[in-house]
Amino acid sequence: MTREDSDRLAESGEERPVVSAELVASERQALRDGSSALVLGVSYAQIGREWNAAGLRTVWGRTWVAIGVRDVLIRGINAGLIEHEEWRSGGCPATRSLIRRCWTGYGRW
Repeated sequence: MTREDSDRLAESGEERPVVSAELVASERQALRDGSSALVLGVSYAQIGREWNAAGLRTVWGRTWVAIGVRDVLIRGINAGLIEHEEWRSGGCPATRSLIRRCWTGYGRW
């Protein structure tokens, strides 16, 4: 979906298109694999190349670049964390450590 499509939907009040269960499953697996790869020292750019090779695209239908991969992988909600203002809860200790490392600049590009 392009940004223009999203804007058009927002203005018209239409619902976003339904995403197939298969796509949701492959995106969830990509998040798991990307997080594991990051812990092993794989760069955000390499993870993005792998997602692009697998045919995964951003919500805007674009290919993945390092900063977009980083933003998705450090998003707390994707790690099972509940966030409210400065308060966070949930997730496993390893996930919290990974996110903290990325937020403080220790993640690899």
